[in-house]
Amino acid sequence: VYHVRGVVVGPDGEPVPEADVDLGDASRHTADGTFDFESVDGEWQLQARAQDGDTDLRGYQTVHLAGHDLDGVKLWLEPPFSIHGRLLFDPPLPGGKYPYQKTVTLSALEGARRRRVTEPDEDGNFTINSVYPGVYDVSTPTLFFSRYYLDSMRLGSQDVLGADLVLRSGVQPLEIRLKAGGGMVRGHVEGCTEETIVVLVPMEPALRRAQLSGYGWCDASGHYEIDRKSTRLNSSHLGIS
Repeated sequence: VYHVRGVVVGPDGEPVPEADVDLGDASRHTADGTFDFESVDGEWQLQARAQDGDTDLRGYQTVHLAGHDLDGVKLWLEPPFSIHGRLLFDPPLPGGKYPYQKTVTLSALEGARRRRVTEPDEDGNFTINSVYPGVYDVSTPTLFFSRYYLDSMRLGSQDVLGADLVLRSGVQPLEIRLKAGGGMVRGHVEGCTEETIVVLVPMEPALRRAQLSGYGWCDASGHYEIDRKSTRLNSSHLGIS
């Protein structure tokens, strides 16, 4: 067991009293901004929150323990910020009214389950407000039922499709690209019934996310089909369970 010690600081760099800090499932309430946790080797997420008048301040940082104490951690608190982005279709959507609502959902993966939903404008541009530092998942849920699949996701020039999406104030715009023309997987499962679901997931662990997985129901004869609705079927690294 080792220690993780540090201080919570505000946007001005000064220690923040009366802050709540979490490391995994452990929590501390600080009197002077300093914290001290005991933990084992591994990767851990530090999170903090405090109040500045009517503004909620939050902070996030990943720390690594490897056989020794970790001292001098400085966990910065930030006010909420906005994320700008663009949702692109390849090829572009045909003219006329699109049958599915074009929404982008941003969901926090750590701590409180915060969700933000926005609808891009006609050019695909969108802004998500009231975002705090942390790790997030981005999805386009209603578009899973269209003929488009999630092809790429970039934060500025960085590919974040198979990586943790860590957001902080000042990040580059987010680009989500959906592509038409995905394929279909058909097959037969012995002993499969109409109550059985066949799930198609990427074999690469980093890509095992809801927006990159697909599913289908068996019929009475054990036949199933998984189509392009929610699966990135242009990938060559897929497994069936």
